[in-house]
Amino acid sequence: SNITLRGPDAKDESLVRSELEELVSNRLSLMPEGLEKVLSKQNIADILTYLDTWRSNRKSFPGNTPAIVKPLPQGAVLSAQSAEIYGSAIAFEEQYKNIGMWQGKDDYVVWNVDLPKDGTFDVWIDWACEASSAGNSFVLECGDQQISGIAESTITWANYLQKKLGTIRLPSGLQRFTMRPASEDLKGALLDLRAVYLVPEGQSLRLNAMSPVSGTVSTENKNTNTADLSELAARIFDDSQPTDARMEWIKTNVWRAAELVAAMTKDMPMNEAEEYRRIPWLWNVAIAAGKENDAQVLRELLRESLPMAGQPLRDWQSVVIGGGVINGLSLTGNWPRTRVKEIIKSETDLTTRWARCIELSAKMADDDKVRKGTRYDALRIVAMNPTQQNLEQLQKYLEPSIDGELQMGAVSGLSDVDLPVVATWIKERIKDLRPTNRRLAIEALGRNDDRLSALLDLNHSGAIQRQEVPETAIDKLRRTKNPLLRTKAQSILQ
Repeated sequence: SNITLRGPDAKDESLVRSELEELVSNRLSLMPEGLEKVLSKQNIADILTYLDTWRSNRKSFPGNTPAIVKPLPQGAVLSAQSAEIYGSAIAFEEQYKNIGMWQGKDDYVVWNVDLPKDGTFDVWIDWACEASSAGNSFVLECGDQQISGIAESTITWANYLQKKLGTIRLPSGLQRFTMRPASEDLKGALLDLRAVYLVPEGQSLRLNAMSPVSGTVSTENKNTNTADLSELAARIFDDSQPTDARMEWIKTNVWRAAELVAAMTKDMPMNEAEEYRRIPWLWNVAIAAGKENDAQVLRELLRESLPMAGQPLRDWQSVVIGGGVINGLSLTGNWPRTRVKEIIKSETDLTTRWARCIELSAKMADDDKVRKGTRYDALRIVAMNPTQQNLEQLQKYLEPSIDGELQMGAVSGLSDVDLPVVATWIKERIKDLRPTNRRLAIEALGRNDDRLSALLDLNHSGAIQRQEVPETAIDKLRRTKNPLLRTKAQSILQ
C-alpha cells in the first residue's frame, strides 16, 4: 500500500493505487511494506501489465514484444511491435508490422513510455484505412488527457499515411498510453496501425530515420541550419566528387530540400547545357523529398519550385515537380494529387501557382522543342488536374506509335489519377504498350480495388499472364477485405 507511482496526474495515480491496494489485499497479502524502495520502473510496468491481464487477457503474437518505450530527446515511436494488444478480433500482423483486424468495440492497445523529463509533444499517427472502412473515430488517452481522431481513407490497406493528431503536454515518468475506438459501432475495421509518434512540439516527423525497435525517431529543426548551402550545392555539382558521397549529402540534407534547391538554381542562366548539367542532381534532391513525404518539406519545396505569376515553366521546375515530388510520392504508395492538395490547401498563393503550373505543363508536354525526358515529367504534372481535356491529352500518348518515353509519361500520369475510368483505359490499351510501359501499367492496376478487379479481368481473358502480375498486387489480393474481390481472385491465388 506504500507503492508510489509517477503517473500522468494525481487522479490517475489514485486510481492505479486503488487497484494495486485491492490486488495486494486480495491476492498478494504477503507483499512487504516499503516495496517502492525496490520496485524499478520496469517492475511497476510489469504490475500494470499484470493488472490488465486480470481485466482482459493480453494477446500474444509473433513479432509483438511489449516493452517500455525509452525515447531519446528527438522523440519516441509507439510502434505496433511494442504495444500491448487486448480484445477479440484485433491482431498484430507480423508480415506487415501493424495492428490490424481492429473490429470490436473492446479492441484496444496500450504502450508504456518512460519520459525522462517533462515535455510538449506533437502526436502523429501512421495508419492505413481502405475507403470502405473510413470514418470511424478513435481516442488516444494518457491520464486525463485525450486526443481524438478519425480514421480517414488512405484508399487501400497497403497505402500508409502520416498525420498530426494534436499536441499533448506530459510530465516526466512512466506514462501509459491507450488507443481505442471512440464508438461502439464500427464500420468494418477501425484502421491498420503501424505506430503513434511523440515528436517535440514544432519539429518535423522524420520517417526515414525511424527505428521501431529502439523506439526512437529522428527530427530536425530548421532553425538550427548553419551550413553553407552554396558550398554544398557546389560540391554536389562537382563531378570529381564520388557519386555515393554526393547522394549521401542529399540524403542527410533532404529535410531542407527547398533551401538546397534554391542554392542549386541560384543564378541559373538561360542556357540549356548548363540547366541540364544541374537537372539530374536537382531531380535527386526532389525525388528524395517526395519519398520522404514530409508536409513541411514538400510545401517549402513547392514554394521554391513552382513558377511565379507571369514567369514561364522552366525545364528544371518540371523535373523537380513532376519527376521528383510527384514521382516520389507515387513510388511510396501515395496519390500525389490528393497529397499535394492536402499540403497546400491553406496556402492561397501556392494553390494558384500549382493550378497555373499544370496549365503550363500541358503546353510543355506537347512541345517538340523540349527534351523528351522533361516532357515525361510535364505529363505527370498534367495528370494532377484530371479534367476531360487533360485526360484526353494523356490518352493520346498511349498510342502505339508514340515514343516510348512519352508513352511512359502518360502511363505514369494516369497511374496517379484515382478515377475508375483509368482501369478501363488501361485494359483497353494494354496491348498497345511497349514492354516496360506494359509492366508499369500492370503495376498501376494494383493500386486499389477497382484496378485490381480490372487486373483480374485481364488475367482471366488471357490478355496478361499470371507471371506478369507483380507480387505487390498478389499480396494486396491476399490481404483484401473485399469479399467480391477475394472470390474473383481465387484462381490467381491458387
